[in-house]
Amino acid sequence: MGERGVEPPRVLPHMGLNHARLPVPPLARRLNYNNSNIISYYIKMISNIYKPTNLTSFDCIRILKKQYYQAGKKPPKIGHAGTLDPFADGALIICTEKDTKKISEIQHQPKEYLTTIKLGYTSDTYDVDGHIVETQNLASLSPPTKSNIKKILENNFLGEILQTPPIFSAKKVGGQRSYSLARKGLSVKLSPKKVLIYNIGVNSYRYPYLKLTIKCSTGTYIRSIAHDLGQILNTGAYCHQLTRTKVGEYSIDDSTKLADNLVKDYQNRYLKKLPVYK
Repeated sequence: MGERGVEPPRVLPHMGLNHARLPVPPLARRLNYNNSNIISYYIKMISNIYKPTNLTSFDCIRILKKQYYQAGKKPPKIGHAGTLDPFADGALIICTEKDTKKISEIQHQPKEYLTTIKLGYTSDTYDVDGHIVETQNLASLSPPTKSNIKKILENNFLGEILQTPPIFSAKKVGGQRSYSLARKGLSVKLSPKKVLIYNIGVNSYRYPYLKLTIKCSTGTYIRSIAHDLGQILNTGAYCHQLTRTKVGEYSIDDSTKLADNLVKDYQNRYLKKLPVYK
C-alpha cells in the first residue's frame, strides 16, 4: 500500500490458473509443436496476451479463432476478462472453454495502468481517437504546478469516488450501447458509479504531458480521470496514451504477442472506421 494509498482487496488465489504463455505460430515452430499440440495447449489455459493499440479486445478473440481455423480446428468457447479500449495496449486475459466461468473472478481483481494525460486540450471521447480541440485559456502561459496537480489527485481521485463513464463507452442506455447513440449525435446521460482508486502517482510532468500510474478497481475509466482532472484544473485534458500493466497477478511483462500479420490486418480495419476530423 502506498503512503496515501488504499489497501486493495486480497488477490484471489491461483484457482488452478496456468500462467504459461499462449504460443503464436513462430514460437510453436521453435518448440516443434504441431497444429494439434498448439490447439490443445490453448484450450487447457487461461492466457495472458498482449493487446496492441488500434485493436478492439474482441478483435483479439477473432484473431485467436482465426488461428484455430488456420490449424484446421473448430475454435472453443473463448472470452476475455475485461475490455481494454482500442487506443490502449496492455495485458488482456483470455479464457477458454470451462475456464470462461472464471472470467468474473479475474475481472474483479485490481487493475494497474500507466497513462499519459495531455492538458490544454479536450476530446469528445476523452482519448486520442476523438475530436481533439485546444482549449482557450491561460494555462499555456501559467501551467498548473506539479505540486498542485498532486494535491488535486490526492483530494479528488483517491479512495472511493463517484465517476461518470464517458458517453463513448459500452455502457447500455435503453438497451443500446452508449457509444452507438453518441456516434449518431444523440444526447446521452450516464449515471455516476462508485469506483475505488487504490493508488495514483505522478511519474513525470512537463506541461502539457502528465504521466501517471494508477491502481484501481474494475469499472474504472482512466479516460474519465483524465477528463475530470482537466475540468478541475480548468485546462481541459484527455487520455493521450494508456497501457494496462497488470490484471491482478497477471503482468504485461509475462504477456504473449499475437501473430503480427493478423494484428496488422485487424488494425487496418479498425483505423478505416475512425472518423476524420478537420
